[in-house]
Amino acid sequence: MPASMFSPDTTMHHVLRRRPRLADHLDVFGAEPWERPQATLLEIFRNRETVEQFIAMAEALPVPDAPPRPEAWHERPASHLIDHLTQQHRDFFHVTLPDIAGLFHDWDSLDPEITELRDDFDRFAAALRREVEQEETLLFPRVLRYDVCLRDARINPEFNGGSLRIAVAYRRSQVDGFSPEQLARIVNRLCETHAWRDGNTWADLLAARLEDFRAQLEGHETLESDVLYPMALEMETALYNLSIAGVKAPVSEEGVEAA
Repeated sequence: MPASMFSPDTTMHHVLRRRPRLADHLDVFGAEPWERPQATLLEIFRNRETVEQFIAMAEALPVPDAPPRPEAWHERPASHLIDHLTQQHRDFFHVTLPDIAGLFHDWDSLDPEITELRDDFDRFAAALRREVEQEETLLFPRVLRYDVCLRDARINPEFNGGSLRIAVAYRRSQVDGFSPEQLARIVNRLCETHAWRDGNTWADLLAARLEDFRAQLEGHETLESDVLYPMALEMETALYNLSIAGVKAPVSEEGVEAA
């Protein structure tokens, strides 16, 4: 990751959006990074030397690889899974989508069959971008906050933001516009065009790229629906139960249980 991604003026919200795994390195600063997400790194850390050390550490921090078994994500901090999913988002929008869009736009724009497919793909990409924006600004930050709340009583879980159960249910009800099945339908329609039937190598390459993206997105969606969502809802339930019982999570730094 280039060092220029962060600067002393980068907000904590932006830091955790770009590299969620950095949440694991904020315990020493207590509640402040979580209570002041729009504060800059310099405002949180209070001196440039600490900020520079933090940025250098962030630059060297690897993106977690997927474990051999999806259920093994539960053995790691939630930030590792979110960091992995976030990097997949970056790959989608900085590599895969531009590559496919370039193939579409290289074709003769007067071909009505291809133009229609290209427009459908552009709508799919826009729907996916809106969904990722929702995940990275609402869902992912909440899960990171819940995770630290379970380890540190100083952090407020902010239940007034609404239950994640509602957000997850709504997300699942809206999935069709950006689902792997939507890409599969575009591939099937591509295989019915004159370009495909005429044996055009461009159509063959485009179909292969779309199918590869469909498989990537399917794996991504499975991680979210089968691992992240249940993990997030379990955290929320645990925090609600602690709140009802009048019990707080331990304070991680001192190892002292809150009353």
